Amino acid sequence: MASRGSFEAPDRMNVSLTPAAEQDLADFGAYLLEESTRLAARIARELETAIGELATAAQHYQLADGDFAVPLRRRVVNPYNVFYWIDGETVRIVRILHGARDYERLIAT
Repeated sequence: MASRGSFEAPDRMNVSLTPAAEQDLADFGAYLLEESTRLAARIARELETAIGELATAAQHYQLADGDFAVPLRRRVVNPYNVFYWIDGETVRIVRILHGARDYERLIAT
């Protein structure tokens, strides 16, 4: 039990991005900046929040359809999908892809 004036933080997992996920962020960040600075900033904030929330809620999101080497989960941040798997105490983000992309093919490669 927490003492008065303090609280117990929920269990937090580490969150890491693969090089492919980091490249996804860089690629669509550059594309969105060309289209609209405001849109790019909004989506960046939404993705940052969603990725941060995975540290405490990774189990809450559905498994992604497909035949993958590990059980991938998907967190939707419209119009993007954050694909990840839980590796012990770490959430490993594999890819961050636009919803219109063929994620099964892209993740398998």
